[in-house]
Amino acid sequence: MTTCLAEIIRHWAVAAPDQPAVTVPGTGPGGDLTRTFRELDAAASRVGQGLAAAGVRPGDLVAHLGRNSMAYCEFLYGASKVRATVASLNWRLSSGELAAILAEARPRLVVADAEFAPTLATALTAAGLSPQVLVVPPGGGPAPDGYASYPAWRDAQRTVDPGLVPEPDDIALVFFTSGTTGTPKGVMLGVRGIREQLAHPPAWRSVRPGVATLVVSPVFHVGGTVQIYVNGHHGGHVVLLPDPKPGAVLAAIERHRVEIAMLVPVMIHQLLDDPALPGTDLSSLRTIAYGASPIAPALLARALRALDCGFVQAYGMTETTAPIAHLDQADHDPDDPRGRLASAGRPLDHVELRIADPDTGRPLPPGEVGEVWVRTAQTMVGYLNRPDGESALTPDNWLRTGDCGRLDADGYLYLTDRLNDMIISGGENIFPAEVENVLTAHPSIREAAVLGIPDDRWGQSVKAVVVPRPGARVEPAEVIAFCRDRLAHYKCPRRVEIRGDLPRNPAGKVLRRALR
Repeated sequence: MTTCLAEIIRHWAVAAPDQPAVTVPGTGPGGDLTRTFRELDAAASRVGQGLAAAGVRPGDLVAHLGRNSMAYCEFLYGASKVRATVASLNWRLSSGELAAILAEARPRLVVADAEFAPTLATALTAAGLSPQVLVVPPGGGPAPDGYASYPAWRDAQRTVDPGLVPEPDDIALVFFTSGTTGTPKGVMLGVRGIREQLAHPPAWRSVRPGVATLVVSPVFHVGGTVQIYVNGHHGGHVVLLPDPKPGAVLAAIERHRVEIAMLVPVMIHQLLDDPALPGTDLSSLRTIAYGASPIAPALLARALRALDCGFVQAYGMTETTAPIAHLDQADHDPDDPRGRLASAGRPLDHVELRIADPDTGRPLPPGEVGEVWVRTAQTMVGYLNRPDGESALTPDNWLRTGDCGRLDADGYLYLTDRLNDMIISGGENIFPAEVENVLTAHPSIREAAVLGIPDDRWGQSVKAVVVPRPGARVEPAEVIAFCRDRLAHYKCPRRVEIRGDLPRNPAGKVLRRALR
């Protein structure tokens, strides 16, 4: 039906013009802000006209720095109407972290929430860039002094569709993740891959016109943005939450009669502990789709018993555009003696998945642990501005995920670890080297190692093991505060252990497994 982002909004503006397309709770003049498909299509056309007038051409990259909002949805679809590439940037980053990403992306234009405008300005200066910046003011008020207003800019444009249709080889989206060294990498997702993704139903299969789906993941994560356009592709009503607090989630489900909720495991944990849960009407809720980080089987079993709805797990990553495997509703049995709740499920029909020896690429038989490799037409094009040698893609288009796992005899995937020791906390990817670089900049720390430790709430949390400099005294609370001044808070250690040395192999590499 629809094959790219621009065609999604164009189609439904004709097929169901008066149906709600997106609601952003608590951001409208009277409370919630809702756009029908006709209204969202018109706003996207104005955005496209504004981008074209600003000199944005097919293939140019434009960026967004902000929370989940209606402005982002307009920008996402509007950029597609002029064949531009959208990069959604992580507003939780420090100005230094953001500067490195901006230097890589070099956007022609940036739309930013007013609260992040000072950080953006500092980052752009550090990166030596001066793109046009449009600011989204809170509550629809005026933009801060010195900034152009995004709403005023949008509303000054003609409501005429620019008429361009993205081509298969276009890059539609760029999401920034980090490599094992902590340097940012822009994952390029192409129109061809999005077309492949949209050709197959989502794992939860119940999206259809008029069905309300709650989207909580931030739009700078692939999951947040993909959930917007996948639900749009099926004519669904996206309830896009800017505030992921559990009270706001429960209120949105009840108020908007949400049938599908897309949640990360930490949010499930928070909902179960929220005192408002027993008094909330969740009768509309049919499916909770979860993913993005490990989930403890005990937590999942608790959720299955407490919430009267189905559960579906989706396993994927930024580089695969969308999920590549899922644990279906029928497999969510807390009393299953096979332990399927610990599985990431089975690969989707259009996905090839194998467990490979990470050194040789040789396929491994069921039961043996190796690296998870996948091959599908929805895989990324590559990394922005990176030579082929840095790509995770093999010459025959297998994606090396960096995840370790095994397959059982029935084809169920069980993940065990990360080859590169990445930590996933509350759905956020954290790379030890980046945190270690900050720790070793502390004047009293000689060396440090960072690892993920199990956390019932967050899946994993960051622990730092540090070795003081001779004669120096190190206090754990002060080390945590030092990191918080230099890193996004989710990357900072929650625990610090002081040791006299770190275990190393003969080549001098720290043995993280020994620390664990």
